[in-house]
Amino acid sequence: MTIEIGPNTFYFLNNTGEIILMGASKGAKLVFNLMIRFPHFTGVIAISTSHLGVPVYTLLANTSSG
Repeated sequence: MTIEIGPNTFYFLNNTGEIILMGASKGAKLVFNLMIRFPHFTGVIAISTSHLGVPVYTLLANTSSG
């Protein structure tokens, strides 16, 4: 069962009754905070963007980040 608990934030209940949180962006911060504060949760999936710029080199042009 999957239930949305906020923007980009969900929790999953599997067959054994374990609760797994998943969040993206600000939801990732939320699920980490919930996991720390409440022992009910079994795991966390946190998706966050990177601030790392990776140069891209192509045959036609070069960019500072991809």
